[in-house]
Amino acid sequence: MGNGKVVARAREHRDKPEYVVSLYLQADYSHCPTTPLAPWFVELLQTRGGPYHTLAEEAPALNNPAAYAEVERYHHHHERHIELEVDRQAIITKIKREDNTLQGIKSCIEAWGLHEQLTHLEGCLNIRHKLPNWHYRPWQPNSRRHCQGGPEGPP
Repeated sequence: MGNGKVVARAREHRDKPEYVVSLYLQADYSHCPTTPLAPWFVELLQTRGGPYHTLAEEAPALNNPAAYAEVERYHHHHERHIELEVDRQAIITKIKREDNTLQGIKSCIEAWGLHEQLTHLEGCLNIRHKLPNWHYRPWQPNSRRHCQGGPEGPP
């Protein structure tokens, strides 16, 4: 199937049920230490285009479907890792931008001396009760149907 899985039948007849199974190489730890992957091989696994496709075309020649499946699986997960890394870098860039924006706003507030003008709020972390009436309060109903009852409101 190209994703490390194969479709198998109990027998060769078309009317027999099909099963999708994953293929994995059996690790052979009989010779220790194991030999790490050669850098050129890792580069073939991780590259795009022709070099990778050459590897992917040669792997089935080993007459071990699991070998090809593992090559495909590695390549797929490496590509996904690259995508996630790009996303991570974009998020880090956005966070840094927000940090800079917040620092700029904080500097303006400090320069204006807002904290000195509101010293009477020191030590008052729960100021909800002092908010103006127009402030949104999610705990209060905001629809007639809720207040008067209806299909989704109270009876």
